[in-house]
Amino acid sequence: AALDWILAHPRLGKTRIVVYGQSIGGAVAFYLASRRPDVVRAVVVENSFLSLPRLVPHVLPVVPGVLARLLCHQVWDSAAAVARVPRGIPLLLLSGGRDELVPPAHMMELLRLARSARRGVDLARRDLFVAARDGGDDGGEAAATETKEGDAATSADGSSTSSRATAGAAAAAVVRDADAVRFEAFPHGAHNDTCLQPGYFEAIAAFWSDYAVAGGVPAAAAKM
Repeated sequence: AALDWILAHPRLGKTRIVVYGQSIGGAVAFYLASRRPDVVRAVVVENSFLSLPRLVPHVLPVVPGVLARLLCHQVWDSAAAVARVPRGIPLLLLSGGRDELVPPAHMMELLRLARSARRGVDLARRDLFVAARDGGDDGGEAAATETKEGDAATSADGSSTSSRATAGAAAAAVVRDADAVRFEAFPHGAHNDTCLQPGYFEAIAAFWSDYAVAGGVPAAAAKM
């Protein structure tokens, strides 16, 4: 409804539309871009998840994954939606390394799915890392293995502290630009304060300048 209102507005309807979403808003952003690629110019998503059923076991570890899928009527399948966003729509993924609600591994997997879809191949996790791109044989693989969902023991408050730590460290080694998908990591960012981290708004401004204003895909982002 909000997008329709903007499009119908005599002035706003003529502007470039960039969709921004944080947490569940990220799921809405992916959905809008996948459904209306004709009007969405770019997408910015911060600390979002693969789907609600896949998030619930991390938020409520007492609820098994199978039961979460049965009880969760709202799905918001971003894992599927992000793969349907056309390559012509650049993506900026902003990930807080200390997110206590959404494991950073979800953002890493959204990155993998987005780049895989745009390349037409199923990228391995290690392919996201600089070490893999540059021919390293273990650095990227080790980082990717450590950030898999469910690897870490769950703490008493329901958060996977060790997976957050390893994911935050691994994010720093991710290829920043590839396939019109930019990834920016903020190692000390929690779920609701990543926007307060140094360089956050500068990262958005740089993305806007490189993609939305320039209207193209920077050479470094064309491929790994």
